[in-house]
Amino acid sequence: MLLNSRDSELKTLQELCEDFKVESEKQRTSIVILEYQLRKIQTCWKCMKLQENNQCLEAELDQAKKDVELLQSKKLQEQIRLFSSDNHVLKSRSRFLDDRLPVGNWDDTSINQLLQKCSGTSDKAVIGGLQSHLNGLRDEIFNLQEQILRKKSETC
Repeated sequence: MLLNSRDSELKTLQELCEDFKVESEKQRTSIVILEYQLRKIQTCWKCMKLQENNQCLEAELDQAKKDVELLQSKKLQEQIRLFSSDNHVLKSRSRFLDDRLPVGNWDDTSINQLLQKCSGTSDKAVIGGLQSHLNGLRDEIFNLQEQILRKKSETC
């Protein structure tokens, strides 16, 4: 009887030891994870920017700028491709428009003056399409500049 009770106590102690080993291993794992997270968000005292794995986020900002520039160039290439596909329409109207084109900058006033000079509705439609496309490109450039500034302020 005494032997059975000691065996059961020994088994209970062994189980407790196993449970303790498992718990201590979980605690060590948690500590390692916390240490990793702490290293990940350390602050660089030279530039006061967050670090990721001891590297300043300047590289990420530079990559984001390159991505935005690439996106802009791809969009512009697509717009150029679209316009070149419509080039035959523009070529047929080029002689008509040559003497009506404003000299200098193409601002809203000069485009409106050109629209007033054009007598045919189809010519107005071509010029109106160009004007709306230019306005769309201005808006895209403005939006991309805002995204760059927002990304820059988020990383600082």
